[in-house]
Amino acid sequence: MHPVYLLRVLMEGKNKVVMPGEEVGVEEEFAAGEGTYVQGGMVYSTVGGKLSDEGRTLSVAPPRRLSPVKVGTLVTGHVDNIAEPVALVVVEGDGQEGVRFSKSNAYFILHASRIKRGYVKNVRDEIRIGDIIRAKVVEEKNGEFHISTEDEECGVLKGFCTACRHTLAKKPTGLECSSCGRRENRKIAKGYVSVAVGQ
Repeated sequence: MHPVYLLRVLMEGKNKVVMPGEEVGVEEEFAAGEGTYVQGGMVYSTVGGKLSDEGRTLSVAPPRRLSPVKVGTLVTGHVDNIAEPVALVVVEGDGQEGVRFSKSNAYFILHASRIKRGYVKNVRDEIRIGDIIRAKVVEEKNGEFHISTEDEECGVLKGFCTACRHTLAKKPTGLECSSCGRRENRKIAKGYVSVAVGQ
């Protein structure tokens, strides 16, 4: 018996983060589940992640999986900088729960001509720094990913007032600051309301 392991798992349970190869329990007390293995009567983690003891079975859930970036992938991220005629976007995921991309210092590039169908003179007419957007990867050139927000499901998911930085709420007349009442324009993505209103 190793009561220390039993106590540790019961007290920390799902909040415990473990590393690959770490002892997480004893076979006498727990069954080995997903992300674990048994050796010499001890249960070890095979991956890094959150430890769970549900149903007296120890399992380790790895962090969100990494997804490859390729042409056609929908991505979400925030606008980090605008240098006309492009916006530089830091991509954080692909819109699916539990999916993320490997950390990269590279920006995803959104050109003014790919923001919406029709003529766009300036990027700042349709998106602003700090806005959270959904876009589609349309091209990979010289190691850079180029994205587009032309499709209906793409565009700004959550916009922020350029005066006071509060959330812009979608109104029948357009976007309006939830704090100062300022009205602003954005290329809005389908689903903007469910993401932005009330936050």
